[in-house]
Amino acid sequence: MAIKMQGAWFIRVKAKNASFPQEFIVSGASSGNGTYPGTQAGEIFVTGASWTISVRNNPGTGFQSSQMKLKFPTTSGGFRQFDIESNDAGNDQDFDDLILTCRTPVTANDHLIYGHVSDYSGPCIFNPCFPYWVIDTPIKLQEALRIPDLRKYLLEIDPNLLRRIPKPGPPDPIGPVSLNPQPLPPLKFTPIAIAAPGQLATPLKQRFLVRTEEKAFEANAVGKKQAHAADASGAMTYQAVKNIQEIPPAAISADVAALNRNAKISSAIARFRFCDSDTLANVRVRFWEYDRTDAEKAGGAYSGEGERTALGSTLTDDFGNYIFRFTTTPDDTVDEIQNDLAEGENAFVAVAPDIIAEVMQPLSPSLPAFETAAYWNIPLLKRINICVPREKIGVRPLACEGQHILQGVGNIPLAAPSGSGARVSADTSLSSIGIITSTNSLGPRTDCSAWAGTLLLRGCLKNQTVKYYTLEHRRPGEDWQQLSVEFTLPRFFGAFLSSAQVYQGIVNGKATYLNVETDGNDWLMAFRNIKAQIPSTIFPESGPREIRITGLNAAYAPVAGVQETLVLFILNNGIDLDLKPEIEMVGVGKITECGLFTLPADRENPVIQVSFKSVQSNVPPVYGGYGFMSDYAVGMTKGASGFATTNPPSPANPRAAGVCDLTFTGTNTEPGNVAGYVDLELSPASGRWLEPNQTFCTFGVYLNGHLRRTDGQSNEGYSSAVPVLFGIQR
Repeated sequence: MAIKMQGAWFIRVKAKNASFPQEFIVSGASSGNGTYPGTQAGEIFVTGASWTISVRNNPGTGFQSSQMKLKFPTTSGGFRQFDIESNDAGNDQDFDDLILTCRTPVTANDHLIYGHVSDYSGPCIFNPCFPYWVIDTPIKLQEALRIPDLRKYLLEIDPNLLRRIPKPGPPDPIGPVSLNPQPLPPLKFTPIAIAAPGQLATPLKQRFLVRTEEKAFEANAVGKKQAHAADASGAMTYQAVKNIQEIPPAAISADVAALNRNAKISSAIARFRFCDSDTLANVRVRFWEYDRTDAEKAGGAYSGEGERTALGSTLTDDFGNYIFRFTTTPDDTVDEIQNDLAEGENAFVAVAPDIIAEVMQPLSPSLPAFETAAYWNIPLLKRINICVPREKIGVRPLACEGQHILQGVGNIPLAAPSGSGARVSADTSLSSIGIITSTNSLGPRTDCSAWAGTLLLRGCLKNQTVKYYTLEHRRPGEDWQQLSVEFTLPRFFGAFLSSAQVYQGIVNGKATYLNVETDGNDWLMAFRNIKAQIPSTIFPESGPREIRITGLNAAYAPVAGVQETLVLFILNNGIDLDLKPEIEMVGVGKITECGLFTLPADRENPVIQVSFKSVQSNVPPVYGGYGFMSDYAVGMTKGASGFATTNPPSPANPRAAGVCDLTFTGTNTEPGNVAGYVDLELSPASGRWLEPNQTFCTFGVYLNGHLRRTDGQSNEGYSSAVPVLFGIQR
């Protein structure tokens, strides 16, 4: 893949330790574009708003892209510099085949940020990449509210915090508010940045007194004179940073009580700080300069509502590392006499910018998958690691592992097939009829599940003979049919990253696809193993579905031994959910939607009875029928908050732990059901329908149901029936 660069840089070959010919290509720059040999002498001077550099090698079959690794920048002799290491098609993995060094002078307005991008999951509540507490998703907020000390503090600093929790099902602000974390609500969730007790929610703006002096570029760089105008003597100058003096903000007096409370909260949440983390390679990161709102300037909480200025974007390398350069303008020029400036010197007050990062969707690089909270007061050189909640990133870049061809679906890795067709490893089991159980940390943890949604089929076809491949499908034992599905993958067109079609159409009567792993174009390395994007709805019925991949050579002929079959149990049907609008207050009467109960004078808590069903639709008839119903739940709200009741239906899945029993299809298997409907009596778990100081309140009854199915990127969330709303008065 290519490395994205911004601004003016000197580039030179630092080392070449390879027998294969090497070269590097500069593309999309204002000057310095071209192809340079790996033996290039001297420096190349390149400039432009945004451009790319890539390293290639020739193993004897023509030049192809090398794998590249960024080293983080250092400062020496008034220059920022970093290395780009590369690994060619040889058998070693030492990343020293061609090493380039990039350097640029330190100037007063050029900021260089760098770091590592990863995802995170597990028991952690807060984003592990921030030095302060940041909650990224509604699910993490729900988890935070379960910790009493933290909950009390959060509601003190923001009494409206509960309104930021989505209510797809029966909400309960004390316990879980939704029954399953996927899918996340479509509305944008602004990260919650939480100040520790005794601290400002937003740190004060940092200002610096910067002194610069005029310096000249060195005279030996190729292409330099085409990029910068020279002065009368022919020298090329820039304003180099001489020194930077921090202007301290107003001090905040220490609050001993707040510090003690901070220690108490930190102790309570200590066990929720540990995350599982994996690198995000080849993802696009877009940066914005953030202008604080008036409230944030005064130390108020981060809102995300300030104005933004686009700074540009970059890409992480194959190891999740990035380097990004952007330019700001000085704030105030300082009087030269007052500051006793020498000739050729300049001084001004600079304000450290605030930065927001967006990690873009891997297969839709123009759409953001996740937005961070603000990183405050960024100096001229700053490491910023970016952590993305795993459920936000969708498909994750994964490398090929092992020797078998079909290696996974979405983020769930799959072992090699056995004689029966089953694929079993230590943490993943795909049965011979395609039912998946996985505890692998790379993908969603799923138990005895079917497949539905857009299925990203991953495979490895690195054999240089394989230039194309075909895909076919069938029900077990029937004839094979062509699997013709158009899809695109990201690749570079010069300096521009865009999507290109992989499907080649029908060739020799077969649905044919380009093997991007052996194609000479610069496809993003981390996505080359995606071999198909298959909507499960293209299959006419649910049940086991065999998918076969066959490698073809340049003449579109099958390559011997390059064929493999995968079985997936497809489940396209949903849940038949219904909560009858007629509900009964036992001993009082029946009402329908928006009705009103009047409490009898002699009873505070008469039982409320509802009738509902939650049944898997159109159970696949193969092998006697398969039930993937997981559970369902009925809950209540009172006003805008959750309301705990007695006698909720237990999670209605009779399977023993570790046993894949597929006989349960919903309430139609419950004792006493009538056409799938069951009755349920509800009473307050504690307190009353109306407290002594209440004369009226609104209530709601909610029903959710859940199927066990996945697309390999996330598990299916809960489906909801139309709720029933009513009132109770004295």
